[in-house]
Amino acid sequence: MRLGGLASGMDTDSMVDQLMKAQNMKVERVEAEKQVAEWQKESLNGLNKDFANFILDAKKDLEYNSSGKPGKNDWAKSAVSSDESVGTARAGQGALEGKHTIEDVVLAKGVSGGSVVDIKDNVKEWEETKKAGEKGFKFKLNGEEIEVSKDDSMKDIARKINSSKAGVSASYDENLGRFFISTKGEGTSAKIKFEADEGDENGAQLEKFIDVIGIGITKFDDEGNPLKNDAGDLEYDKLDFVSAKEGLEGTNGSVIYNGLKLDINSNRQTFNGVDFDFKTEGSFTVNVNTDADTIVNKVTKFVEDYNALIEKTGKLINEKQHRDFKPLTDEQREAMSEKEIEKWEKKARSGVIKGDRDVQNTLSSIRSNLYKNFGGSGQFSLITELGITTQKYSSGETGGLLEIDEDKLRDAIAKDSDAVLNTLFGQQEVITNEDGTTTKQTHKGLFDRVFDDLADGMKNIILKSGPGEDAALFRKVKSNIMTDFVTSGGRYSGKGSISDIDDDVLKFDKKIADLKRQLARKEEMYFAQFAAMEKAMQKANSQGDWLMQQTQMM
Repeated sequence: MRLGGLASGMDTDSMVDQLMKAQNMKVERVEAEKQVAEWQKESLNGLNKDFANFILDAKKDLEYNSSGKPGKNDWAKSAVSSDESVGTARAGQGALEGKHTIEDVVLAKGVSGGSVVDIKDNVKEWEETKKAGEKGFKFKLNGEEIEVSKDDSMKDIARKINSSKAGVSASYDENLGRFFISTKGEGTSAKIKFEADEGDENGAQLEKFIDVIGIGITKFDDEGNPLKNDAGDLEYDKLDFVSAKEGLEGTNGSVIYNGLKLDINSNRQTFNGVDFDFKTEGSFTVNVNTDADTIVNKVTKFVEDYNALIEKTGKLINEKQHRDFKPLTDEQREAMSEKEIEKWEKKARSGVIKGDRDVQNTLSSIRSNLYKNFGGSGQFSLITELGITTQKYSSGETGGLLEIDEDKLRDAIAKDSDAVLNTLFGQQEVITNEDGTTTKQTHKGLFDRVFDDLADGMKNIILKSGPGEDAALFRKVKSNIMTDFVTSGGRYSGKGSISDIDDDVLKFDKKIADLKRQLARKEEMYFAQFAAMEKAMQKANSQGDWLMQQTQMM
């Protein structure tokens, strides 16, 4: 505790406070710079989040696949089956429009069967014997190794079969006392083949297992119909160890497609871009037509969402700056109401990323790439041929917003819907060269051009401002979007996972700490100077009192 001014009568504490206010302004200036940097970071991170959500939402609406690539676009064409009980169809991009005729469907069959009799007692005895002392064993199913421990139940074994890559489904129903097994696919490529492991001498353990489950495989006639005995019961081929070693395979089916008989090894087939799913024997027709309304609606939604994003971005980088409104100090905040603080900070935060180069470059790149030639084999090379153009620029507006001439877009769809989709989505083409070699060329479509330019912009913004709390969201856009940031940091920070703005903030913190130490020393100096003055004045006063006493005594 300091008691100043006893000799001089001055309020030295107040005088030091006044002297320090001028010095504190240096700290306040740096703290204001730090606050602006943090506002810039917050604004850029928010914009990056908007970019990411736009990309992810648009891809979801356009039905991109799980790897983030264009799907089959089966929403672009309708495929109507005349008899969905016999077969259904879906038409993707490139599907041949018109009528498709399917006749005399003979389904491809897999291999399936189950325990012919109740095996509960056999299973219980086998499992108890195995637990009592027998070691586990291994066997191969369609070449995939299945390891059975001595404690595995029949349900455990079924689960291991299901989780393997054998292409076989298995289950055990304890109530029925039946073990079921079937191939996941159909046709001759669908197999059930057991093989004993080398450690299973003479295949004894595998043979015992197969004998316990007692699988019977349904028998079919030459036309693929299940055989029945005189009593009307299905007939089975018992799956014994000998036949298991040879393996059992499914049978192919056949259809007559547009007058041409074709063998099928699966009941799901694609002919001329149409995906057929055959349900039972019979015949049906499918009419394939372009769904122009859906294409127009999806393009319109994309453009509307894109324009909303560009408008919001444009407002941020063109927002007016109010240079007279600096970040508030603690002392200023104490003197203001919450409403006053809110109004002040709204002005102070305005324009913090005005003219940001990375954001401007991102928008410029998008605008430029939108009007590059799309190439490829389609008849449309520019988006203007689809009726998509840029709005005329007016002073004070964002610029670069898109407009759609719906009539022109519908005309393009009617002329060549697949070419329209190629222009929008961009598909990889294999070009055959004169020397017989092939070259893969990717003609990036409208949507991917926007997505990729935004993702590149996001990457640069991350280097500048970091990912904030949205790293997981950004990785959904592009799995390696943060690789450079994590390994090297910003473009000049040189520190992994430290953005350029974060690096600036760290420097501001260091400068503030240094200034505060200097201020503390200067404050001590001022108090020391006043203390010395007080001491000198006290000494002078004492000497004056002594002289006065001497004068009075004379």
